Amino acid sequence: MLVDLHAHYPMHVGSREKKGARAWMTETHRVGFWEKIRAWLLKSLNDHENFPAPNEPAITVPNLKAGNVGVVLSVLYAPFDEMDLNKKYAAPPEPGYFKDLQMQLAAVEQEVRNCYDHDAVVVHNHHELEEAMNARKVALIHAIEGGFHLGDNETQIKKNVETLRK
Repeated sequence: MLVDLHAHYPMHVGSREKKGARAWMTETHRVGFWEKIRAWLLKSLNDHENFPAPNEPAITVPNLKAGNVGVVLSVLYAPFDEMDLNKKYAAPPEPGYFKDLQMQLAAVEQEVRNCYDHDAVVVHNHHELEEAMNARKVALIHAIEGGFHLGDNETQIKKNVETLRK
């Protein structure tokens, strides 16, 4: 069994939906010309570099199972929050960045539960991990890329980390 320590599974959530793959990367609470340009650029790069064919993501539960991957750190990451063109470089993060993270987390859990219930599960603790491994399911563990998602001060960060812990 293999363990993938850094898989961007969330960027493939919704690939079967009518609006197309990677829709979460273009769904942002910010609007404007530069946001649309950035969304187009990011989608174009992703199509060219990350997908073997249009709307065929490489990181899927069937591909993970076929590759004998048993545990995946499913990286939650909102590129538009890190590259917020409405802010100066190194500006404090916005409170909405945590909401974006929570939306990705919920979308991953819903897709795995609704589409891959027999083959995969999102695990939240050691007991769930053992159950997944015993059932020969792919175990996805949420991981966060970029501390900017968590807040702009110690109080907010502690509150958001506690929310994730629960």
